[in-house]
Amino acid sequence: MRPTVITFYSYKGGVGRTLLAANVAIALARQGKTLLWDLDVEAPGLHRVNALRPSGTVKRGFFDWLIEWQTQKCRPPGIGELKTFAQLLCATPFTNLDILPAHGDEADAAHLYSSIQWQTLLGDDPTIARDLLTELFDHLGELGYRQILIDSRTGLTDLGALLTGVVPDATVLVGGFGAQNLYGLGRIHKALLADAGTALASMRGGRTAPHVFLVASPIPQDDADRVAAGKRLWADAFGLELSAINEIRYDPDLPFSEALHITQPDRAIAKDYERLAAKIEDFVRSQQLENEVASAAETQRPDAFEDDHQRGRASKFAQGKRFEHRVADLLRLLGYEVEPEQLVDSNRIDLIAHIKSGVDTLHYFVECKDHHVGVGKNVLEVFKTWLDQPGAKRLNARGMVVAKAFSSAAIAYAKDHGLRALTLDDLERQLLDFDSYRARLVAEFEQLPLATAYVTQHARAGSADGFAQPTKTKMVARGDDDRSRITDLVAHGIEWAKGRGNRLWVLLGDYGTGKTAFTQKLAYELAKRAQSDADAPIPLQVNLRELPNKISLEDLLETRWQQITGERKDPKVLLHLLDRGRLVLLLDSFDEMGIATAGRSVVEQFRMLVAPTGQAGARAMGNRILITCREQFFRDHGEALLTAAGQTDRIQLSPLEDIARRFDAVTDRLEVFDQAQIAEFLQRRLGRAEGESALRFLATHRLLELGDRPQLLDIIVQSLPDLKRREAQSGEPMSTGALYQTYTNKWLDDFKPVERQSTSEMLRSILELLAHQLWQRVGNRIHYGDLFLLARDAPGIRGRLDPSQLDIELRTAAFLSR
Repeated sequence: MRPTVITFYSYKGGVGRTLLAANVAIALARQGKTLLWDLDVEAPGLHRVNALRPSGTVKRGFFDWLIEWQTQKCRPPGIGELKTFAQLLCATPFTNLDILPAHGDEADAAHLYSSIQWQTLLGDDPTIARDLLTELFDHLGELGYRQILIDSRTGLTDLGALLTGVVPDATVLVGGFGAQNLYGLGRIHKALLADAGTALASMRGGRTAPHVFLVASPIPQDDADRVAAGKRLWADAFGLELSAINEIRYDPDLPFSEALHITQPDRAIAKDYERLAAKIEDFVRSQQLENEVASAAETQRPDAFEDDHQRGRASKFAQGKRFEHRVADLLRLLGYEVEPEQLVDSNRIDLIAHIKSGVDTLHYFVECKDHHVGVGKNVLEVFKTWLDQPGAKRLNARGMVVAKAFSSAAIAYAKDHGLRALTLDDLERQLLDFDSYRARLVAEFEQLPLATAYVTQHARAGSADGFAQPTKTKMVARGDDDRSRITDLVAHGIEWAKGRGNRLWVLLGDYGTGKTAFTQKLAYELAKRAQSDADAPIPLQVNLRELPNKISLEDLLETRWQQITGERKDPKVLLHLLDRGRLVLLLDSFDEMGIATAGRSVVEQFRMLVAPTGQAGARAMGNRILITCREQFFRDHGEALLTAAGQTDRIQLSPLEDIARRFDAVTDRLEVFDQAQIAEFLQRRLGRAEGESALRFLATHRLLELGDRPQLLDIIVQSLPDLKRREAQSGEPMSTGALYQTYTNKWLDDFKPVERQSTSEMLRSILELLAHQLWQRVGNRIHYGDLFLLARDAPGIRGRLDPSQLDIELRTAAFLSR
């Protein structure tokens, strides 16, 4: 079971934060195995506190381990690395209490600190540090630790934000009575309690904000007026009642020693420590109880948590998000203002929700019942009596009961007495009008030529990590070595959307191989399934070429939904449904979205789009995203810049491949058409007789090699009458070059991304220059790195075009890689 993680943080030093954490740790260790982790990275030294001092010499610490781990390109730690990590844990003289030091006794702490790649961990992609800590917490849980107490660094830092706002279950904010200390700490407090739309909450992956304990320390007791003034300053800085502040009094011995006074129960300060420890223990106990309930739920319903068990990761439910929180989240998404649990007429109301209806505001008392069996009529009868009492009458409160299921009698009683009896599924169905959306998807596809001309596509399945030589996919039967090909890509996609395989699916293919046709067909088939199966996911297909400048996934989803339906919808709703597995994202043409911005932003765009797949959804179908891209663009992005700079030794995985691996993507490769597929396509488009005639014409003129991809084949079909006419008039056989020219002109005319620096005529000139260069080279080949230099230095081009962006634009020309 995952330990409860508690961070101790202070805005400035000198307030006794480290000793407070150590004293509380001693108290919590009485209830179970406890770890005190030194992450005060700029002033570490927890293992030097005499009372905590391990026996023998401390040789290594977390800094040493972290530096070694980073040499492995920040991959998730393996079994050997976790074993080495566990060897760093040091026993203290106290039962059940260990510490994790930052470094060894003889270490150069400054050198170790400067050797850590903090920018990689926290600046470029802070999810790396978050996910690493999560892995280590889970491992510590496997080692039997009940709670982890983190001594965090001070001030406004990336690491401080991670340790106080992202990874912990609770945060202890420690401050003195000085204004500069308190108002800074007060802002931290407000940030921790901000709504779910903040970046901090997004990093928590759907988990509720950390519980906050406020501690004033060390507070002298010899001047009552000053103490009162200090408490008023706390109340003003935090906007709280004075009773919410835990006070640790000043002890004159502390400046001269680092004694842990909780071991001396007669001291007044020991009683302060014990009071705070008791509150934290209550919180830990509630967290552990929720986790036990979650584990029991997983045992009873292993099918609902299949994906999480396969990867050994905690589900959202197992992360301790209570049923009431899920209900509150859904109500907020539906437009309600929600207040937490409170007493009304001596009755404990789980939630109170308010919503505007015209000029009036409706008030609901909400009862949440997380029962594994249907809620009975008796529960609603008791709840109805609460609504008849004076406090509820003054609010004119209505009643809402949300549960996993209801008995028939309960549903009938609710209907007769004006109560709303709803399940979570009922609430989720109110978020979007899926019925009209599904019907529209189906109807629009059936009007397309693709509806009758679509030919079953094949793909080469990726290897275990998706990046080595193709072998077999994770979604075909394991152990069947003959199934390295996906023979029906749509059927495969349906199984993926139902929850099989990895959450992130990258489908690569050359220009014109039918990636867009596939996403359209898959969206259609998923929409048809959803019409008869209420549990089936709804597809949201996005052609990224049409939305190249969206800087956030939320913005992209909101715009796309409005494009399709004309309805503005909070993107939080769409992300929630994605997490719940009610929505699946099909993102097409990533390579053409990348045209909008060059360089590192392409990687940033990819990370932005696939970010939800980094977290397990509420069930196996949750957080599933398909993204299609040209293979050349995906694999070679950034290679041209390194080659031009003479840094070929740095070319390994492309940046896009590397980030996809970090998100545990499976990568498959779309195959070109074989002759049987070409024949089927021609017959579907032209009819049997005309299709067979067209096939004979292409075979006679040796043009079949150009028809191995749907888009080129479609161009051939459109050009066929003109090609035959030209042949009849000139008497000359049709040449491959003439067809290539037709295709090239088509590409130049159709290549119109929203953001492009080059005109079609400029590109035509560049292609002519490129052709001239190719014919002068052995093998008629030119590397992309040379192409970059050509675009940079060629007369008439120099200074007019950005070579980096031109390199990206030219990569959409399939003939450059044929």
